[in-house]
Amino acid sequence: MTVSNVVNGREDRVTARTRERVETAIREIGYRPHANARALRASREWTIGLLCISDRADFLALQWVARMIAGLSNSLNTAGYGLLLHNVHPKHLDDSLFLRWARTDGIVTLLMGPQTTRKLILGRLAALRQPMVALQEPNTSPSRRDIAILRQDDFGAGVAIGECLLAEGVRRILFVQPGFTSPGINERIRGVRLSLSRYPSASMEVVRCEGDHFEAVNSIVRGTIRTGKMPDAIVGANDSTGLAILASIEAMGFRVPGDVRVAGFNAFENWFYASRKMTTIDFPAYKLGERAGTLISERLANGRFSTKLEVLPARLIKGDTS
Repeated sequence: MTVSNVVNGREDRVTARTRERVETAIREIGYRPHANARALRASREWTIGLLCISDRADFLALQWVARMIAGLSNSLNTAGYGLLLHNVHPKHLDDSLFLRWARTDGIVTLLMGPQTTRKLILGRLAALRQPMVALQEPNTSPSRRDIAILRQDDFGAGVAIGECLLAEGVRRILFVQPGFTSPGINERIRGVRLSLSRYPSASMEVVRCEGDHFEAVNSIVRGTIRTGKMPDAIVGANDSTGLAILASIEAMGFRVPGDVRVAGFNAFENWFYASRKMTTIDFPAYKLGERAGTLISERLANGRFSTKLEVLPARLIKGDTS
């Protein structure tokens, strides 16, 4: 058992001197644990599945998603688990290798699309009888026994952006969102609306563009301004959209924030490298993934989730565009 304790990371069960002797012997003989034998003995696969459901082929390349995956992978690696990653179109879920193979010990989900679709998918995954961490789901009380919900505070972030703009005299907001449906973006919209509800004269129009690339956002912004309905502020659902809004407005000769204010969400690399520091929200995407890895690995070790609902806070960053 002494060698097993060292190999499997149970260092609290052996002395430092014994651990050093075992590790020296392992290096000398070139020993490597056999993954299949380890899984057979422990009745585990030592693998966690991350299932992303989206109709975007480049979904995994999005900055928020990539940061979350990095945190999740690093956390699971520390706990001794590998990560099996699948990005599946919702129409192809039943034919996916993930469901047909399902050789995982637990599941982390990130689902895009309307709530009714996400609810059906979660029910389908529950049939696999594996513990699950559902990311970004807005449900306040998980109804299924072996599922935990982990999300960032998108709703609170929307409230913070709305209150920031209201304090500057903004009463008319144009909210620009990309073509895909995200529970996080829906919560941001809901948060901004709540902040505006305290002012009878305040209003917000939500428009959806074909994507979050510059051409799509530019078309929406120019079309709105040409109708003569210049809002007091334009908010992008993320910083990519927000920075495209900023570039479009300034290219038309308007001053930001003199003529119109601009804000976004995320505060990732493109925000730091931009020439203007846009008012935005700092979201803990990496920490969210890291925490998901901790939750699922602790559940597998202890037999239950330490919490069924956890919300990570977001932080407002006041820039020079509002």
